[in-house]
Amino acid sequence: MKLLIVNFHYIRDENYHNGIYPRSVKQLSSQIDEISKYYRFISQDDLIEKIKTRQYDNNKYCLITFDDGLKEQMDALEVLTNKGVPGVFYVNTGPIRESQVANVHKLHYIRSVMDDAEIFKFINSYVDSKDICYPKNIDKLYRYDTLETKHLKYLLNFALDFNTKNKLIGGLFNRISDEKDFSKGLYMDINDIKKLDKIGCLGTHGDMHLPLATLSKEDIKKDIFNSISFLKNECSVEAVK
Repeated sequence: MKLLIVNFHYIRDENYHNGIYPRSVKQLSSQIDEISKYYRFISQDDLIEKIKTRQYDNNKYCLITFDDGLKEQMDALEVLTNKGVPGVFYVNTGPIRESQVANVHKLHYIRSVMDDAEIFKFINSYVDSKDICYPKNIDKLYRYDTLETKHLKYLLNFALDFNTKNKLIGGLFNRISDEKDFSKGLYMDINDIKKLDKIGCLGTHGDMHLPLATLSKEDIKKDIFNSISFLKNECSVEAVK
């Protein structure tokens, strides 16, 4: 058995010079059609069953997934439904519960309307980015970016402590948007989550889209527990796979 997992995020027709790199509904549909020439699409339930029973075969399977629980992904669900293709939608629950915007999505939006040099200028008014020790494998970590963008991503994703990062990204974001209104437009709502659960397409992507690999075991458990708790108690989801 061979398994290919293809992951999507933003599904929208707009194009941006930086920060957000979406697939349009038309592009998504075309990519699904192309993949179907070489792979059989598999559902979450069928894949779990194969793993549990170890009943593997010689087929080539593809699992289509979507991260972050973005509202626009409901358009992608319609594409999949019309084609009879299963998928899994991994939802971040914290932004939906709190009407907030995860740092990663704040940064995506900031970079779509501001140049990286301007963002660096703002950051350097609070911290000296020249003192940051960047990893030797940074070119592999961010293979498609310019050196300035690589440094910016590493700085905000890993180098700065949690509170400093929140302050910097939040300060930039609040200059250009209202967080509560932005959140309601960006993320799925409870009815969307219930719909995904009903058709077996729901998964959790954690609560607040934190970099789990950088957290303690207890903080990892807390983030996942908060997500599952919200899905069970607020969305009536019986079990998260």
